[in-house]
Amino acid sequence: MEVGASPAQRVASFVDVVQEALKDDAVAFRMAQAGVLVRLDFTDRPVQPVFLALDVARPYATTEAQPRRADVVLTMTTADLDNCLRQGEELPLRILAGDIRFEGYVRKFLRVLPVLRAAVQACDAARAPAT
Repeated sequence: MEVGASPAQRVASFVDVVQEALKDDAVAFRMAQAGVLVRLDFTDRPVQPVFLALDVARPYATTEAQPRRADVVLTMTTADLDNCLRQGEELPLRILAGDIRFEGYVRKFLRVLPVLRAAVQACDAARAPAT
C-alpha cells in the first residue's frame, strides 16, 4: 500500500487482495473452516465496513452490507489492515494491547488468519516484478 493512501483506497486494496487470495481453492477451503462472518469497522471516516464471509463454502470479502449479523467485529484504523496482513504486525498482540477492539468469536478468525496472511503474501510475490 502506498504511503499517503486514503482510508477508502486502503479498504479497496484490502478487499481486492483478499478476494485474489481466496481464488485459491485450498485457501478458500481452509478459510471457510472459521465458520464466521467477520465485520471490520474503521475509526477513520468515512469508510464502509469490510465483511469477510468465512462461513460459506466459497469465502469472500466485500464492502456490501450483509443480510446477517456478524459473528466477529473488529474495530481498527484502515492502516491496521495492511499492517496485520503484510507488515508482520500481529493482530492478537494489537488486540491485547487494546489498539484493536473486538466483539464475538475472534478466536475462530484468529485461527485462520495465518492462512490468509500467507495467501496474501503469495499473491504479493506473484505480482512483484522479477529482479
